[in-house]
Amino acid sequence: MNKCNLPREPEYREWDKQKIADLVLTDKKLQTYIKIAKEYVFNINTIAAYSFAKNPLAGKYASVIFDKEEGIVLCKLSTSCILQRFTMFSLISGVTSQKMIVKLLGYKYNNVLSFGHSAYFSMHGYTQGTSDWACLHNMADYSAVKSTIVFKTVVWGEVEYIFSYYDCVKSIGSRIREALHHNQHNHAMIHKYMDGIGYGNCDLDRSSILGNPEFQISKINIKASCQDIGERVVKDWHINCLRIFAQEYECPSIVKDQEDIYSQSKRKKSIH
Repeated sequence: MNKCNLPREPEYREWDKQKIADLVLTDKKLQTYIKIAKEYVFNINTIAAYSFAKNPLAGKYASVIFDKEEGIVLCKLSTSCILQRFTMFSLISGVTSQKMIVKLLGYKYNNVLSFGHSAYFSMHGYTQGTSDWACLHNMADYSAVKSTIVFKTVVWGEVEYIFSYYDCVKSIGSRIREALHHNQHNHAMIHKYMDGIGYGNCDLDRSSILGNPEFQISKINIKASCQDIGERVVKDWHINCLRIFAQEYECPSIVKDQEDIYSQSKRKKSIH
C-alpha cells in the first residue's frame, strides 16, 4: 500500500513526544486524522508508538500510535499492554523464540521482535515495561547519536515522515544494528523453511531498512532452523516446569537432574 492516512502538510511530517503532547489534542487540523481506541494491537501498518503512561494525555490516553490506515490513534492501553496483546495473539510461543535467537547471535538485549518482513523495535527493550516503539519495516533510514535516534519512513505518495526518540538507552546505536542483524538472521531462517515447503518468493522490500543491503551484514550464517528454535522453546518451557515443580515440592535434585529428565521425556525423532 503506497498511501498513508496521516496529514501531508510539511508541519505535520516530523514528530517527537513533545510535539505529540502539544498538538494532538488541540490542533483542529489534526482532528480528522485522530482515532480514539480502547484497544490496539501492533500490526504491519503500525509506524511508530509513543508511551505516555507516566503522564497520560487528557488524563486517560496512555499511548499514541501512528498507523498507515488508522491515522493517529489515541489509546487508553499502555504500550506494555499493547505489546502483551500482540505477543499473546500474534506470536507463536510469545517472545521466547525471539529471546532464543538473541542468545544464538550472542547478544544481550531484547529490543526487537522480528519476523523477516516486519520488525518492531523498542527504545528501551521489550522486557522493561512501557517503551516507545518504531516499526522498522516502515522505516527507510535512521541516525543515532548517544541516547537519541531519528527514523525516516519509506515514501508514501511522495511524502515521508520523521520520528524522533530521545532519552533512549545510551547504546541505542548498537542496539538498532543488532536488531537489524537479528531480523536478517530470522528472515534467512524463515526463508529457508518457507522455500523448503514451496511457499515461493520471500524477498524483502528494499525501500525499508529491513531489505536495504546497506543495513545488512555481507554474509550471514544460519545457525539454527525453525525446527531448532521450536525445540529450544519446548525445552525452555519443560525446564521451567521442572523448576516450579522442584520449588513446590522441595525437590532440588530435580533441578540438578533436569537435563536427564528432559532428554528421557523426549520422543525420538521420526516421521510419525
